[in-house]
Amino acid sequence: NSFADAPAAAKSEGRERGGLPQRADRTPKKENYIHEHEDF
Repeated sequence: NSFADAPAAAKSEGRERGGLPQRADRTPKKENYIHEHEDF
């Protein structure tokens, strides 16, 4: 359980500390996903 809890804690800390950076990382991924769908 500690192993699974570690990532969750890191994610929660990341959101509180750098919510914007995480968003920036997620945005490009979503855009790429959309582009892939458009190609199909």
